Amino acid sequence: MAKVAISLPDDVSEAIEKNRLAIGITRSEVIRKAIEEYLRHEKKRQLEERYIQGDLDCPETAEGIDWVARVGLAALAGDSWEQEGEN
Repeated sequence: MAKVAISLPDDVSEAIEKNRLAIGITRSEVIRKAIEEYLRHEKKRQLEERYIQGDLDCPETAEGIDWVARVGLAALAGDSWEQEGEN
């Protein structure tokens, strides 16, 4: 496991200390969890950005939407809407 030294403003350090004492975990764990959450958030943001860019690069067309609706309806038409065991 890598060790990293960081500098924090006093108010942030005090908030971390207060929080960690209240929930009974180490300072390292508070900071590790915060970084992990930040990384999850960044990954989600990047995926959303890629999704939006993909939509801008290749937007849906009326024809494409119509095709999806027709295929979806055709697929659903063949399904039984009754739950198994029901008459």
